[in-house]
Amino acid sequence: MSQSSSSASRSRPPPPPLPLIMCPSCPGTRTRWYVSGTDRNPGIRFYKCPNQAYGGPCRFWLWEDQYAYYIIGVGINLLIEAAGGGSNVMFEMGRAIDEIRTAARNTMTICMLMLFVLLAKAAGWQ
Repeated sequence: MSQSSSSASRSRPPPPPLPLIMCPSCPGTRTRWYVSGTDRNPGIRFYKCPNQAYGGPCRFWLWEDQYAYYIIGVGINLLIEAAGGGSNVMFEMGRAIDEIRTAARNTMTICMLMLFVLLAKAAGWQ
């Protein structure tokens, strides 16, 4: 007797929408998401400014995959700005890493010298 799985026929719910950001062209206006009802792109989410319309003052409109890349870029830029600026931040991070490496080498050298002194004392050297 063959049984078919009912889970295969069930469709998964769509993932939740992406975070909504402020429109880059319209200060104080948050983007919104919609679902396409066209035959060419049925059920596909898109994100746009509420001021975007045919002939409207805003042109911000992206399909969900484009919007995902856009907000990742915006987030990275905001993090860089919060850290104090682009290439400056990378330079400072590189310098901090070099300082940590130097400190680690110095600590390792001190530990090796201390170990040598302890071994010398244990061997009876004075």
